[in-house]
Amino acid sequence: ALEGSVGIAGAAVQWLRDGLGFISNAAELEAMALAVESNGGVYFVPAFNGLFAPWWRDDARGVFIGF
Repeated sequence: ALEGSVGIAGAAVQWLRDGLGFISNAAELEAMALAVESNGGVYFVPAFNGLFAPWWRDDARGVFIGF
């Protein structure tokens, strides 16, 4: 997250790799992200177990927005 730490972000990448087979390694995500001109206003916040510093919100939850 640009403004704080999201503890489950690495697990989301692992899920894309191991669970879905969408990527074969984490580095592929950077190449994909750089190849996209615009996100079209769609964002994913993988805060499934809350947000860390500086917000410290254990009640925050993950979300896709902008569809």
